[in-house]
Amino acid sequence: MTWTYGGNPAASVIDAIRLEIGDTIEDEQLLQDEELEYFYEEEGSVLGAAARACEAIAAKFAREADLKVGDLSLSASQKAEHYREKAKALRERAKKKGSTLGKLTASAIKTDKYFLRDMFKYDGRRTG
Repeated sequence: MTWTYGGNPAASVIDAIRLEIGDTIEDEQLLQDEELEYFYEEEGSVLGAAARACEAIAAKFAREADLKVGDLSLSASQKAEHYREKAKALRERAKKKGSTLGKLTASAIKTDKYFLRDMFKYDGRRTG
């Protein structure tokens, strides 16, 4: 299992997902690259994958107990709730962007069985 963050979300899906979920500090790793890749394959978009990642992180923190020793307290339940809310917000953003439609697969691109926005729009130019 690997964990990477190159700081370039425009060039890396993993970096983009990590940036969305706040998993950018190597010493505080939340999810592995392979897990993020799985979420991306399942969801088909960065925002969808980030939402799934937040749900997984929330589940992880939900298993942990809150702890209080003297004045020091660690609240895993607050972290879990934060990531549940973050997942909801990411799903809303994905819905607004329309990114829940997924991505084109290599086979769809090869067989031309896909549609593009404005593919039948006439731009006033004549070809041929």
